[in-house]
Amino acid sequence: MLKKLLMLTIMILMPITAVWATSAVPKMEAEKLQAMLGSPGVIVLDARAAGAWKDSTEKIQGAIRAASEDYQQWKAQYSKNATIVLYCS
Repeated sequence: MLKKLLMLTIMILMPITAVWATSAVPKMEAEKLQAMLGSPGVIVLDARAAGAWKDSTEKIQGAIRAASEDYQQWKAQYSKNATIVLYCS
């Protein structure tokens, strides 16, 4: 019975969590990013896993490979006034 109750709770909370997570992160259209590329103060970080990044033939020009587990270091490494764009595909 406890297992069923736990599963039901998870099933109820999953959609709520997904909506909250997607609404908390600002999104950007590709056209807007393309217009911003090369601008001072715009930093594009490619947060894909190292192997996926290395094997990929599709990368945003000027993007910097940034390990997602090092996110705490990003705040010290980049200006607070910079526009930081994260992507992974």
